[in-house]
Amino acid sequence: MTRSPTLQPAQRGAQGGARRGALQGILTDTARGTLRRALATLVALVATAGVVGGTASPTAARPAPDRVATHQAADRYRAMDPEVYASKVLRAINDKRTARNLRPLRLDRCTDGLADTWGEYLADTGRFLHQSLTPFFRRCNATYAGETLAKGAVSPQRIVSLWMHSDGHRRIMLSRSPNRVGVGAFPDAHGTWVVAADFTRL
Repeated sequence: MTRSPTLQPAQRGAQGGARRGALQGILTDTARGTLRRALATLVALVATAGVVGGTASPTAARPAPDRVATHQAADRYRAMDPEVYASKVLRAINDKRTARNLRPLRLDRCTDGLADTWGEYLADTGRFLHQSLTPFFRRCNATYAGETLAKGAVSPQRIVSLWMHSDGHRRIMLSRSPNRVGVGAFPDAHGTWVVAADFTRL
């Protein structure tokens, strides 16, 4: 069974309660279209993997070139170093922000450490849920914290594009509240990237 990339937003201010985005299984029409295209890409990956993996007979037709290209791209993303993948996610986030006249976010060691720990935990366990945002306030001295999660065998730019097509994720990513960020990106046992992006104000 092939799954489309999965997303999840959460944010909390120091004085306010937790607020969850509207993406608990319900997406806007635009986001649905985006996820349908991502699903088609992942279906192509699975179909291509079956042929390249040696399960097809010698007389089977060769996969279409665009499927081969998609498979090669997925392999390239899977082979990326987690630090490289995370830095590309951060760059894509800041590109979206600066294109809208918002200040770019700076990497913060404390925020990044918590994002790394959580991203690795999700990738190792196969779970997909938000961490408590309390450590960002207690350990990092943040006055604002928000988190976006994603999971998919796609490029860092595609992860950020999917967040942009979700009201809850976009609101966190383009908020004027944070001035720092941390990104944890790790492949799970299937080579699918799990990304935790945490936004804080220090």
